[in-house]
Amino acid sequence: MNVHPKKTVPVDTEEQEEPEKSTEKKVNGKEHTIFIGNLPSTTKKTDLKALFQKYGTIQTIRFRANDGRLVLDKTVLKDVPSLNAYVRFSSKEEQARACELNGQMVGTNRIRVCPQDQKQIGNVKSTVFVGNIHRSTTENDLHDFFGRVGPIEYIRYLALKHIAYVCFEKGVSIKKALKLHQEKLNNRPLRIAAVDTQRTNVKVNKKGHLVPRKKLPTDATKTNDGATAQNDQQNAINEFHGKVSEKKNSKKRISKKNGVGSAKQRRVLANKLKAAMR
Repeated sequence: MNVHPKKTVPVDTEEQEEPEKSTEKKVNGKEHTIFIGNLPSTTKKTDLKALFQKYGTIQTIRFRANDGRLVLDKTVLKDVPSLNAYVRFSSKEEQARACELNGQMVGTNRIRVCPQDQKQIGNVKSTVFVGNIHRSTTENDLHDFFGRVGPIEYIRYLALKHIAYVCFEKGVSIKKALKLHQEKLNNRPLRIAAVDTQRTNVKVNKKGHLVPRKKLPTDATKTNDGATAQNDQQNAINEFHGKVSEKKNSKKRISKKNGVGSAKQRRVLANKLKAAMR
């Protein structure tokens, strides 16, 4: 069994789940939970217990669909290609040991395992952005497609946005991956590009890793051209949704008391017709 532990840095998005109501007994204290991605849709809690119980005491197990939906009943699983799971251990040491299963095959799926409050981040120079992914595409499809470039460290597939980040292992050049731009996967041409830190919500730190950019302050901040950040955000919204015009109808309202179409004019015309018929 090949095990490849991966380096991670703390960030805050995909692996963090929203709180949900659970029928399991509530566990107090600090949470030591791992995120598991790309599980087969047929995976059950008993399967995860058998897989991870050797690493420590499992306190809770929670499932999500790969698009983030709650798995409340089997009807959700009908159109779900894979599952995510959150397994809580009793200590940080157990949590770290369980991450050794990162990259292992479970059934026909290669799973991704990391601490819930961390995200696998590889060197930005070894990572490509993939867009325009067909909704039926799975992580396995992406592994097969990019596997011809070289060994893959991990794939982060954001199913709701139909995009992915493919990070190759150290020593693999992404030039070959970039040449696959516009090649079709599931009858859809993929958009493949190097990660542009100037156009995303992440930046490169001193170690060459991607980390989140700081959010804009809530108050308006001046930019170089004198415009405010709030104005820039509003302009971006208008470009996407279309600005709603506040200009009122300039057409002058016609009074119906007199003139063409008025009740008075209709009475006059009616009297003229009666006079003509006599």
